Amino acid sequence: MTDVAHKVTKNGKPFGILTVEGYDDSHTFYLFSDDYLRFKEFMVNGWFLYIKGVVVMKQWGDQRPEFKINSIQLLSEIREKLSKSVHINIRPAAVNEEIIGKIEDILIQHPGKCALKVNLIEDSENISVDLLSRKFMVNPGNELLSLLDDLPEVQYKVTS
Repeated sequence: MTDVAHKVTKNGKPFGILTVEGYDDSHTFYLFSDDYLRFKEFMVNGWFLYIKGVVVMKQWGDQRPEFKINSIQLLSEIREKLSKSVHINIRPAAVNEEIIGKIEDILIQHPGKCALKVNLIEDSENISVDLLSRKFMVNPGNELLSLLDDLPEVQYKVTS
């Protein structure tokens, strides 16, 4: 969010103006009534937000489409909320007791609600075997991903 203003109409009703900026463009939203009351806590300059909404026809003024915000969440919390699984990719030749122990220690430290899938990938033969862990469910937070980054034998992907 690049700009925020909390204001009051001449009738004494509060409203807010927020400007969000993406890579290519920016857009200013005007929030009135219930929308303002629901989302004003997120209207802080400099916060990174995840905004969902729909395109509807304007209810007043010129009858053109507008984007109506349905929900706002902090971007930093989205990965944990929307992720469904963590895929660990490893070559079969790299699998040994030591790497299994390291991966297991990391997974034990980060329990959560995301499924864990282990993919054994042999590029030279173009073969892969997908395995679903029934023992581990993980939290795909920054700490888990950082620890997986430290294992050169492992690549991972978080999916939603």
